[in-house]
Amino acid sequence: MAQSIPSDAPAPTLAPLDNLKIQLADIANLEQAASLLSWDQETQMPLGAAPARGEQLTTLAKVIHEKVTSKVLGDALKQSQQTLADGVHNEDKVLLELTDRMVSRSQKLPSDFIET
Repeated sequence: MAQSIPSDAPAPTLAPLDNLKIQLADIANLEQAASLLSWDQETQMPLGAAPARGEQLTTLAKVIHEKVTSKVLGDALKQSQQTLADGVHNEDKVLLELTDRMVSRSQKLPSDFIET
């Protein structure tokens, strides 16, 4: 089971990249939960459950957006980028590039857009 950092707790002393990976794992878990709810909605959801399911999916989308656009994730990303040696091409560098792209795209969407 992956570690999780409570949002109200001070961040433990971790290497910046490890801290970033923990936060990304939390986001991935939320995205997987949303995916499962969407699948269930299409295949097995009881009649009349659509309004509640819509609220659940909206809440998950909002929480995911908040986590992706949070200062905590942004700071962890910047610190990780600064500590990674220039010219190194490995899976960590790719992770940082993809995370940077995800954060950048998400920051372009206002929270109000996610909630509708």
